[in-house]
Amino acid sequence: MLKCYQPELSFSSLSRRKTTADFTGGDLTSNVSLLLLRECDCHLGLARSVADDVHDLRDPPGLTQHRTTGATEAAGFEDLNDHGQLRFDSAFQFGFQRPKTLASTATLCRFEQQQNRSVAGNLHKLLFDQFVARHKKSPRRLIPDFDTTDIPVHGEQEQRFFHGYYDSHCFIPLYVYRGRHLLVSYLRHCRQDTAKHSWAILALVVKALCQQWPVEEILFRGDSGFCRHRMLD
Repeated sequence: MLKCYQPELSFSSLSRRKTTADFTGGDLTSNVSLLLLRECDCHLGLARSVADDVHDLRDPPGLTQHRTTGATEAAGFEDLNDHGQLRFDSAFQFGFQRPKTLASTATLCRFEQQQNRSVAGNLHKLLFDQFVARHKKSPRRLIPDFDTTDIPVHGEQEQRFFHGYYDSHCFIPLYVYRGRHLLVSYLRHCRQDTAKHSWAILALVVKALCQQWPVEEILFRGDSGFCRHRMLD
């Protein structure tokens, strides 16, 4: 059994509430990792940057009850139906720095429907800027990794199709990483070639990297599913 030498762990306060982690019991939650996520975001400022880049066509800020910073997806809850209960979870309230009930499922759904292609482009630029900021000097060699995976769907979502390889109804997003840094997250339906649009994204990624640094070598890395003549060109 591990011995705990630190009986209490302190986090940033919320209004007049003191936030600590200890082993004395009380209100329990399985979402305490949100507190660590909040501390990281306070350092990076990622949520605030995202909020500045997304559309919010609701009432002016003085009349809007819920801000755009924070979403349950960051904790792994992809379905907004979960938020009917999570909006009362103390850990979520602390994590999103709001000591009151969080936004309802309907409010979040209407907000999501306002977003468009330009917002997706702005958010990817934000990811790229975060990646660039982590480098103190120009890298001589970069290896972007391309890969796909399946996201099973369990409802009647639009563009849901059955995929024989994954044996489920799913989406097939395309991801581009450089090491541990996510550069591209591109959602696609599964009724198409899993390499579709990858050559266009590769061209955009290479162009952005070359504009940022005088890179000597860029190596594309992916499995045989990306062996298409457009990729090779």
